[in-house]
Amino acid sequence: MLDFLFPRLCAGCGRRLASSEKHLCCSCLRELPRTNYHLMQTSPLEQMFWGHIPIERATALFFFTGASPRNAIHRLKYRNAPHIGEFLGQVLAEEVSESRFFESIDCIVPVPLATQRLLSRKYNQCDWIAKGISRQTGIPVIRDAVKRVRNNRTQTHLSAEDRWENVDNIFQLTSPEKVAGKHILLIDDVVTTGATTISCAQTLMKAGGDIRFSVAALAMAGEKTLCEPRPIPDLHISADESESVIIEFPNRSE
Repeated sequence: MLDFLFPRLCAGCGRRLASSEKHLCCSCLRELPRTNYHLMQTSPLEQMFWGHIPIERATALFFFTGASPRNAIHRLKYRNAPHIGEFLGQVLAEEVSESRFFESIDCIVPVPLATQRLLSRKYNQCDWIAKGISRQTGIPVIRDAVKRVRNNRTQTHLSAEDRWENVDNIFQLTSPEKVAGKHILLIDDVVTTGATTISCAQTLMKAGGDIRFSVAALAMAGEKTLCEPRPIPDLHISADESESVIIEFPNRSE
């Protein structure tokens, strides 16, 4: 009776959901433009982080193109629908787990939201995506290792160069002992240039130890193009007494 009076609608196309469907109808879920990055030895998303952080692997569930994906992300972020994030996080984890993507990952860290937006939105959508992935994989979520200390402008309408300037020094390490030396899975909702994710990771690197990162996002912005695979460099990380992090990329002939 409740479903009749207050019908549940698909976050993608807006049609009424069947009793067995959850957040997205079967058609929208099936037709999400998958990236299939987890099936590649070296994904274009992974290459985005080369030279910035010690990256192990990176994937996104779908491309941020078309009405249904955009509607779902918009409802997740702006329409008080955090459970969409948890649901899609579970979908991502289920589809990616067959490739052993989560192997050796110690913890999940969602990219923090700016305080002003958190107060307005009442939740961080990345927390809910992380919750869905954790529910499916059993990997613990750490939410207090890093915080956002500056309410920077939204990245949505900025150029690539402005995006990098906009995320400079916006994070602060708060609990280094919880992440030092760990393989961390960073969670974001939509990755465009990777600037925000990289800024968060570089802050976490100050915790010290052999920190490594993998990245999982719901969506990858931009055209559905593939980059030519390149050799993955070995990363050697050291920290001086001032806690600045140095990343060295030795030549590799393989």
